[in-house]
Amino acid sequence: MPMKPAAAISMAREHFPEFLAQREEAQVAEKWIRGENTKPTRPLQATREYKEIEERTPTPWLGLVVTSTAQALYAEGHRPRDGREDSRIWKKLWQPNGMDARQIAVHRGALGHGVAFVKAMSGKSMLDGGDMIQLRGCSAMRM
Repeated sequence: MPMKPAAAISMAREHFPEFLAQREEAQVAEKWIRGENTKPTRPLQATREYKEIEERTPTPWLGLVVTSTAQALYAEGHRPRDGREDSRIWKKLWQPNGMDARQIAVHRGALGHGVAFVKAMSGKSMLDGGDMIQLRGCSAMRM
């Protein structure tokens, strides 16, 4: 059953400050992932050697950590404990939505920003004409 507009507005007002704080944290993390973070403060009496080293040091190491960890999280199937085949959810929801290919973006968002989202919407038509839930990943940077 869809949420009534008044209830949706009330919920949005209640959670909007939390969303803004979360988005700000995600923006800071994104800069660190890309290696665009602010440089540390330089001592007043910094030597030329210190300044040269400081210019060479910004490296997006956090991006490497996020990428390598996300690649290890790739799910290739889901089987019940006693099953020999992939679960019905995997076959009827995950794969038809192309989440095999889209899951890495969700993993990267969760690892890098601390939060990621998968939105579920109704109305996608299956090959047999039935309705199916449509899944799409959403970055914290775009929510």
